Amino acid sequence: MQFRLQTLLLLFVVAWTSMAAFGPWGLAFAAYLIAMVTCIRIARVRSSRWAAFAAIILMAIFFILLTTVGSARNAYRRMACTHNCQTLALALQSYHNSHGHYPPAHTTDDEGRPMHSWRVLLTPFLEKESFYKNYNFYEPWDSPHNLALAKEMPEAFSCPSAYLSKRDATPSWTTNYVAITGPGTIWEKRTDKDGKEIGQDNAFTDDPNATILLVETVDSGIHWMEPRDLTIKEVLSGEDGLCLAATSNHDLHDGYFVETINQSRGNLIMADGAVKYCRGRITRKGLKALLTTDGGESISPDDFACHPDKEPVIRRIIWTHCIGLPLFCLSFAVLVMSTKITPKDKTNEESTELTEATEGVEP
Repeated sequence: MQFRLQTLLLLFVVAWTSMAAFGPWGLAFAAYLIAMVTCIRIARVRSSRWAAFAAIILMAIFFILLTTVGSARNAYRRMACTHNCQTLALALQSYHNSHGHYPPAHTTDDEGRPMHSWRVLLTPFLEKESFYKNYNFYEPWDSPHNLALAKEMPEAFSCPSAYLSKRDATPSWTTNYVAITGPGTIWEKRTDKDGKEIGQDNAFTDDPNATILLVETVDSGIHWMEPRDLTIKEVLSGEDGLCLAATSNHDLHDGYFVETINQSRGNLIMADGAVKYCRGRITRKGLKALLTTDGGESISPDDFACHPDKEPVIRRIIWTHCIGLPLFCLSFAVLVMSTKITPKDKTNEESTELTEATEGVEP
């Protein structure tokens, strides 16, 4: 059996469009379908019908598996993000146990300019002792020497779901977990008796389980070594008295042609180490109470109620699927329709049928 150039081109188009429609697994799916087409060429018509039927059944199973794998993948990303939050909470507590206070939001030079982030100060407690030893604290965070160490970013600072809205796998070294700084927060600027900046200790009057330590942010735009975080003024600047406490890509509805991402939900790391999942916007009063350490606010459960009707939603058309699937179906249909049994195959088939008929006749 020989393949014509036209058939070989069709095989290539089927494989390419299958990868566009189904991703990397599409290559294996295309290989199976091409094998079925080969069987159609060399087998009898009766067998080819069963091969075509098996191909249709496999396609249905493949679509079901794609949906199941997508859901499992999203659940894994959210679980990994929660693990990152727990790791950061444990590292901050270890820093507190070692120094008697939390790290400052950032250190400053003699002129008061920000120099190094709390994330850099936390690296020894995230199994990055070599980074901490090689880091030059006498130079700014963005000096050539220090920036060369950016690739040693701890995994705990990056959420696996962060780049789903961009589909960009290029590492940008941005962090997805930031502090909320400002007056009254756990990161409020404080100094010790020698005038050295320190972080907050545990001597605050509000419930640690109701005090935010860190928040998840999907697009912070902050380099993980940069001495910058969000301010309480920025976080409390929501419209209609509602504010976003955290943002993420965890609430992803992974449709085949259209993806929907609700970014107004994310993890909150509390002062007692607990990780809570915020499911939408909350009132400005409730968020301020969660951010302050000794406000003693009188608040009601309504102040912490989420408002899903105010949540921003991102909808994105997956053009590779929208274009790839029709082209795959069209190219595969053309491949099957162009498949013909050669005269030699027809002769062999007729001879086989004649032999079977002759053997079935009794003398």
